[in-house]
Amino acid sequence: MIILLNDALEVKGNDRDNSDSERKLRLGRKWAEKAGENYRYYMVFDNLNWSKEGAYELSDFVDLLEKL
Repeated sequence: MIILLNDALEVKGNDRDNSDSERKLRLGRKWAEKAGENYRYYMVFDNLNWSKEGAYELSDFVDLLEKL
């Protein structure tokens, strides 16, 4: 999970990847859909060890943030 604060970024560490990560990813996408166009949900890992739409490795996510 990432939380963008005023000038900080909190990253979900690989130790947090567990059996319910896919469920949390689906829930996060649903939350973003309902929250409106000013909100986004991204699941970001230091080193991504599985491939799911909406989950990013930190380096890829930083690139994505620069484009937003």
